[in-house]
Amino acid sequence: MDSATDTDVATVRDEFVRALERGEANVAELIALDALTGGMDVAGLYVDVIAPALAEVGHQWETGRMSIADEHLATGIAYDVMRLVSRRATVYPRRSRERILLAAVGAEGHTTGLRMIADLAEGHGFDVQFLGASVPVNTLAGVVAKHRPEIVGLSVTMAGPAGQLGNALEEILRSGHAPKGILVGGLGVPDRFRDDDRVRYAANARDALDVIVALADPV
Repeated sequence: MDSATDTDVATVRDEFVRALERGEANVAELIALDALTGGMDVAGLYVDVIAPALAEVGHQWETGRMSIADEHLATGIAYDVMRLVSRRATVYPRRSRERILLAAVGAEGHTTGLRMIADLAEGHGFDVQFLGASVPVNTLAGVVAKHRPEIVGLSVTMAGPAGQLGNALEEILRSGHAPKGILVGGLGVPDRFRDDDRVRYAANARDALDVIVALADPV
């Protein structure tokens, strides 16, 4: 978000959280569209507004301040907003650039961040293949060999799937296809993989897009 201040971002985020808490889908949509009209880009909306808003919703559920039904409703509204605004991220014609394969591995069921990366990458013209949640690690070699992506992105947010990250990397490397790069992201990525020479780590969807662009167009 180039033209707005940190205060503006905080205000948008707080308003978005309140809309999710109240289950007000139309209000959440208007807040997002107004933010984009006011100068926020889609990456900023995803990383600075929607992601922390969903984290707050999750925290409220964990602490008993929000029911599981309300949490599901809030999450569904946030996903609908993402679908609404994702096309505004378009910079290049769709599928005009390299193929990107994205997967949440093992028992990883959280895919919000991965979906954000997919939307932003598609907006930049990349041919994104989104495998989604709980992709068995032992299938990665076959999938990579079949689709031959230029970049593979893996997401882990929980300890269990994080423990399988090393096996996932080995599967990709033994596929017989050498991608330009392997991207890893998510709160569950162990520190040892954040500095691993085999991968590039991204802290959020905006950083992930920067890594993807850099890998696709090396200087």
